[in-house]
Amino acid sequence: MTSAFNPVHVLNLGESKETAENDEIHKQVRELARGAKITCISSFGDKLLVGLQSGVLLSCLVTDPHAQEGFAITKVDSVTLNGPVTQIDVIRDTRSLIVLAGSLIYVISIGSLSIEETLQKSKGASRFASISEVDATHEIRDYSDSDDREDDDPPSVISRLAIPIKRRLLVYTWIDTEFSSFREHTLPDKARAVTFLNTHALVCMLPSETLVAELSRYADTIKFVEAAPPSNLQAYHGTQEAAGYMSYIGLSRSPRPKAVRLSDDLALLVRDTTSAYLDDTGRLVPSYGGISDDMVLAEHPPHAGRNKHRHDHSHQLCFNYTNKLNWKVAPPAVGIVHPYLLVALPTYVEVRNPYTTTLIQQITIPDVLHISHSRKICYIATASRVVRLFSTDYISVIDNIIEMGFLDEGISLMSKIDQVLLETGNESEGEEEGKSLKERKLRELIILKATSLYEKGDVENSMSLFSEVSASPQLVLGLSKGLLEDGEEVQTDDVHEEGEDEAEEPAQEDETPGEDESAKEDDESHVNGTDKTSDDGVPHTSSVAPSVAPSVQDTASIHTTNRPSPALTSLLVFLTDTRRKLTRITTSQDKIYYRGVELSNEIYGNAEEAMALVDTSLLQCYIRVSPGLIGPLLRVKNYCDPAVVKMELSKLSKWRELIDFYYGKGLHKDALELLVELQGTSDEFTSESIISYLQKLGADNIDLILEFSKAPIQEDIENGRELFLEDTDQAVSLPRNKVVSFLKDVSSLLAIEYLEDLTYKKHETTVRFHNDLALLYIREIENSTEPADKERFSRKLLKFLGRSTHYRPQTVYSAVPKKMYEQRAVLLSKMNQEHEALVIYVYDMDSPMKAQNHASDLYGKDPVRGLESLHELLDILLAPPRKGAKPNIDAALKLLSSQGSRMDPAKVLNLLSDDVKISEIYPFLCSQIRNTTATANQLRLRTSLEKVYAVSVEEDYLETRAQSVRVTDSRMCQICLKRLGHSVVSVFPDLTVVHYGCANAYQDILDRKSARPLTVGTLKE
Repeated sequence: MTSAFNPVHVLNLGESKETAENDEIHKQVRELARGAKITCISSFGDKLLVGLQSGVLLSCLVTDPHAQEGFAITKVDSVTLNGPVTQIDVIRDTRSLIVLAGSLIYVISIGSLSIEETLQKSKGASRFASISEVDATHEIRDYSDSDDREDDDPPSVISRLAIPIKRRLLVYTWIDTEFSSFREHTLPDKARAVTFLNTHALVCMLPSETLVAELSRYADTIKFVEAAPPSNLQAYHGTQEAAGYMSYIGLSRSPRPKAVRLSDDLALLVRDTTSAYLDDTGRLVPSYGGISDDMVLAEHPPHAGRNKHRHDHSHQLCFNYTNKLNWKVAPPAVGIVHPYLLVALPTYVEVRNPYTTTLIQQITIPDVLHISHSRKICYIATASRVVRLFSTDYISVIDNIIEMGFLDEGISLMSKIDQVLLETGNESEGEEEGKSLKERKLRELIILKATSLYEKGDVENSMSLFSEVSASPQLVLGLSKGLLEDGEEVQTDDVHEEGEDEAEEPAQEDETPGEDESAKEDDESHVNGTDKTSDDGVPHTSSVAPSVAPSVQDTASIHTTNRPSPALTSLLVFLTDTRRKLTRITTSQDKIYYRGVELSNEIYGNAEEAMALVDTSLLQCYIRVSPGLIGPLLRVKNYCDPAVVKMELSKLSKWRELIDFYYGKGLHKDALELLVELQGTSDEFTSESIISYLQKLGADNIDLILEFSKAPIQEDIENGRELFLEDTDQAVSLPRNKVVSFLKDVSSLLAIEYLEDLTYKKHETTVRFHNDLALLYIREIENSTEPADKERFSRKLLKFLGRSTHYRPQTVYSAVPKKMYEQRAVLLSKMNQEHEALVIYVYDMDSPMKAQNHASDLYGKDPVRGLESLHELLDILLAPPRKGAKPNIDAALKLLSSQGSRMDPAKVLNLLSDDVKISEIYPFLCSQIRNTTATANQLRLRTSLEKVYAVSVEEDYLETRAQSVRVTDSRMCQICLKRLGHSVVSVFPDLTVVHYGCANAYQDILDRKSARPLTVGTLKE
């Protein structure tokens, strides 16, 4: 056995050698007791409360109640009540004692022991139950208006007192130290024992049945639920035992039954020599069976036999409700001192685990009749003396249990220890420290349990426990290294589900391939955030590698794949769960909790190193368990070791998955080299697959794009169009200078298309690109062997030269062949050499009409330069600059007939020879006369209009000067209704006179009137 408590003598009401005769405190106690027996005890903080048969209630002040050394009573107060004190309890919230004495309930101040109130309605009571708890659900509050309730309202403290009197049940309720309500209800029968499970559930043990009373908010209504056996009781005990399990509940004989509250939803019912567990729904909780009441913690671990069944279920961590207890004699007292159950028997006191019923310690103190129970302080009492039980350090107790080989028992106790019991005394940090200590210790024990299970070969349950406590992957993979080295591999045909490659987006970074439904639900309940997966648990991912439909052989291999071992499958589940948690840690800035435990680097160490180990191991598991999930893993963000991935996937010829991995890790050169190496080995790997990969790269990888796209473009120019001319963000983001330089060397045609796209569609204005496009046109014209191609590029060049304004004419002109007359003429015009351009049109091209059109177009853009060009063209036609050329009178006359109205008649007449007939220039003269006449008419009309306007202005001036307004001493301002007097005034066109300061207000009135629509009423006004 181990030692959970150390007993220390506190008080003796009779003569004892242990107490010095001159001890004044003990003398005072004996004088107050006068030989009366102890009938009940209780405690609150540093006060020990003792009820005597004589009706005296003792309140003993003790030294530090938690310190075993120097523990002693320093002061005793008392109060005398009518009748024996049979029950004492404390309402902690109100700091009041509830005392049952002489069949009457008293409310007594815990400090002064003064009687605050006597509950007269409780006369005839023989027992009661009380509870004081924090209600964080706000259910007890009465909000008259829902808007009054706020989410950050502090929780209420609810205290209840239940008093059964024959067939009546009295319920008193306090809320936040204030009395709230009193209700009286009727019971089916007299209650022999009552206890609260929580503020809304009261267990009532009647002579013939056991009920759970469900109390409403203010206890104004009550619902009784009869205790019933569990639906699967027969599965645990069989039909005969199930009947016996319930039969003892209906017995009605002494001694009085007992109901002990274990938790908010569980109570231990004791009647005579047997017991049962009852939950807050009225269900009798079944046991796992197999452990007798004399089970103790032996010096050595238990072996096979009667304890075997218990250890078979221990991996489930289901230590909540186990075996019922049986004794040879009825225990006079049963109490709970968390996490232990104390049972008083004739010669000793048992200390048990209340959830597994295992006997932990026997304290040899005979004739114990009373047990006071609280979280931290425990007193036991016989009829004449009181003993304080000091708890041994909980961690030490559990360590001793573990050393004796009872690992399951240690886990059970550790899981039930209240974190408050582990506080160090620092009020600001104690609770958090206690909670952290409990979590760390419990996690340590469960890891030991999981390791033990693994060593015994129970890999499946071991991995389940490792996941439960978020064990370090280094530890687990260190144990299971042999699984990955010796695990039987399944067939490795490359099988891909239909439609897998049509997914639009890669999966999110926190998604884990192969996650089953139970794992998903677990994660959604305990880890912040939600994974997005498909119905089968595989994330929606897309591959950067090319895809082809699976062959018949590949599809058939699905049905011939060997089933993986359960051990590997369990390891896979652990790795999947760990990966999900690590992903949350690395991607979230908030604290991540899993089942109340904070996931941090303290648990996993360096997160990235742990992720690398987990992902690499996960890949190896997928290879052996489910090859179809290799791709989804590698297509999301992962930390797999590239060397291991390359080695493993190369063995399986899973090139597509390897390429996806390279892409996700940014190892684009390795991926492209692999694609080049695989090109031509199958229809899956072609030049198009290289282009498809390059299309996913951005400007940061421009050097790789140019390096690996050269061969595919030379093979098929369409590959280049897909890479550089598609309207995608990737293509637009590429640096244009490098792309143009690259394409000029690889394919002039593709370079021309790329530059045309820049200039015409994207409106690029960079001079270099415009120059390059013109020069590439010229190169194609010179290099083309087909006349149609020459003609096509010549038209493109001419159109570009005429439209673009961003190239350098001098640069392009030097590259244009001399025989390209029209292009040279356009360039000369761009360089403001209109004479040379017109000469080319007239004499080299023998097309005066093109020269005329050129001059006319120029006039439309720039009238000054256009007029000069028209005169220059007329001069060239009449006085040829070329030797041997004759004047072209006909072309000159056509020019005058079409463009003469724009030209200066004086200059034209000077250029014409004297022998030109007037009739030949008649159209020109007519146009000039029309222009002159129109100009003169416009001038005369304008002069007349200006004269009319001048007369109108003068008339208005005279009329305005003739107006006058008379301001007298009695004239009032229409705005402020005060006399104008000698103030500065403003006079409006309607002769209204107002103060200067009121002018803006009157102007607003006028503006509103002018904006108002015209109506008959307005006209009348």
